[in-house]
Amino acid sequence: MRINMSYSEFKKLFFILRFPIVVFTLDKLINIPFDLYKMFPLLDIPMHFIGGASIAVSAVLWWRYKCGSLKTAKINKIFSLLWIIGIVSFTAIVWEFYEFASDYFFHTEWQFGSADVVGDMFFGLAGGGAAGWYKIYRHNNTGK
Repeated sequence: MRINMSYSEFKKLFFILRFPIVVFTLDKLINIPFDLYKMFPLLDIPMHFIGGASIAVSAVLWWRYKCGSLKTAKINKIFSLLWIIGIVSFTAIVWEFYEFASDYFFHTEWQFGSADVVGDMFFGLAGGGAAGWYKIYRHNNTGK
């Protein structure tokens, strides 16, 4: 299957995904060569919070690209926030499967048990919820 994408569409897609790309790259630079998560286990918390926030920002940017803008009616704000949290939730689940598969097939030891997985998902959702709330409620009210 061939994907037809113009250069301008590719630039828009990269613009939308730039925050998760930076967070993913930073995560790999921290985790793979230096193994900092084993030395500083609490570093995992802000990384998942920032990762969730980056996915939420990308979800808002994608929504704005496809639909024009986030609506200002209360029901639409609530729906928008739930949609963003749904995107962040899906991404968090896929991310944890990725970490599990890496541990299983490559023995990377990225997951430290079920409490770690639940904590990772919680902080990813917290970051996504906070960024989504800010982008919808606070950011739109200031006219930015």
